[in-house]
Amino acid sequence: MAAPARSPGWHRAARRACLLSWVSLVWMTGEGVLGLVAGLRAGSVSLVGIPTWEGFAYLATALDCATKRWSATPSPTTYALT
Repeated sequence: MAAPARSPGWHRAARRACLLSWVSLVWMTGEGVLGLVAGLRAGSVSLVGIPTWEGFAYLATALDCATKRWSATPSPTTYALT
């Protein structure tokens, strides 16, 4: 299956979506670090556990963004804005 032809506007929107994903990831990482520090200072298992568990979601988001960004052979559905 051949990839559909995409307009320059589509490519701009895809780049913006990727940039926003990275900005969001950096913001959430900062929140997680602050939560982890607060949990450690308070001696709270739940305040330490929640940011730690969310770290796995952040890692998955980073891997997804990186895979789509640096894929040598992008699939036809990469950055599909549907």
